[in-house]
Amino acid sequence: MELDTQEIKDGQQHRKKAKEYFPYFIEYIFPLSFKKYTVVKAPHTWKWAKRVQNNKKTATLSARKHLKSITMYAYLMWRLFRLESDQREEWDYMSYTAPMSAYHTENIKLLIQYNPFFVGIQDYTSGKAQINYSWNGKNRFIVQPTGILTFNRGRHPYGVIADDILQDPTSEMNFAIIDKITRIFMEQVMSLPKEGGEVHLVGTAQHQQDLFFKLENNPSWDWVMYKAMVNEANKETLWPELFNYKRLVEIRTNEIGEKAFNKEYQCSPVWSEEAYFKRDELMNVVDKDLKTAKQPAGEWKAGQIVAGLDIGKKRHPSHFVIFHERKGHYTQIYEKFMDNWDYTKQVNFIKDLSKFYLIDFIYYDATRGELESFVEQNIIDPYIWKPIIFSNRTKFQMAGNFSKAVNNKTITLFNSQRMIDSILSVNNDLQAPETYVGHGDAFWSISLALKAEYIGGGYFSI
Repeated sequence: MELDTQEIKDGQQHRKKAKEYFPYFIEYIFPLSFKKYTVVKAPHTWKWAKRVQNNKKTATLSARKHLKSITMYAYLMWRLFRLESDQREEWDYMSYTAPMSAYHTENIKLLIQYNPFFVGIQDYTSGKAQINYSWNGKNRFIVQPTGILTFNRGRHPYGVIADDILQDPTSEMNFAIIDKITRIFMEQVMSLPKEGGEVHLVGTAQHQQDLFFKLENNPSWDWVMYKAMVNEANKETLWPELFNYKRLVEIRTNEIGEKAFNKEYQCSPVWSEEAYFKRDELMNVVDKDLKTAKQPAGEWKAGQIVAGLDIGKKRHPSHFVIFHERKGHYTQIYEKFMDNWDYTKQVNFIKDLSKFYLIDFIYYDATRGELESFVEQNIIDPYIWKPIIFSNRTKFQMAGNFSKAVNNKTITLFNSQRMIDSILSVNNDLQAPETYVGHGDAFWSISLALKAEYIGGGYFSI
């Protein structure tokens, strides 16, 4: 049966739109490569596709089994699909090892062969992992598989796909290898593409100081992190069509454990020691409906307003938190991570909040003396701002007070995923790694605010 004019026109429009928009291609054309399998819709990859199409440099840090590599397969197929009649385009597909990279390019070739929109394309190589295609014998699309430690530094392709270049399939990576790969990527890989070319990095974090986190604040990169579990209190996940909340909890609890789950699915490499708080006990005091207070929470007769400020160093943020304490119960009314804020900006911001919320006491970390000059110049009120010098005894005392509040459920916290992750990053020795969420800052700001419990503020709740 011949196609009628309208069907031909619709098909042409379909192809035209697929060539123009990578998200359209990945939603409607790419799934046809998987006829032998059940295809589960993955709307999050459509968002990734938009980022990749619109940015020359992207870094996508996400969970295992959430289609990072598959999205890169689709992107190269899209580049081939829209190749002009006289165009030549070359790419390097780079992984930790050359065999792993060849595994990826072999998969891409199979997907091209299975897709009906690529019928008639000419393959100029017999190698299973070598990609060398042409639509008309004149244009050419080439993808060279290579390892991060063995690639040809003399080549200058149009673009580079860097897929799990930090991942060693046989063992955990040590610091020396992580540092070596980071230097190679920064000094050599980023210089590989021709002027105007592209570099797209995808993978799972290996360590809190690895390449992904070093690129996070680089303005030339579109850097995004996607956790598998987006919001635990709301049971919201990145890919609910396949990994719903119940399934992720099953993976974490029964299959791989908390540490591996945080690394593989939550993009958060953590210390090997046991966490100070168990996730379940902390979530018991999280109220998913609690929001930032829009007005002062009360006067003296209704309790007191106390705050805690953990002052960050250069490499991690400060965190500020405010609680309304009434009859021994602390209800959170505000929190703020202050990334890369200078101390003057922090002080002025907190002073404004203090006036608005009628804060009685602000307990802050004075161990390194960052705010000493503000005290000397009478910029901050010593009757409100209370310095706390951290010692081992003080830290364990504050942490114990925090634990007591959690166990007795005399504290209610926001459903803030970054704050929760920051609290859970602290281990039993009260140490925390430096990660994207900070350095255990929320743990200490809350512990500081709760210090009023055993210091006493001169006022009593009634």
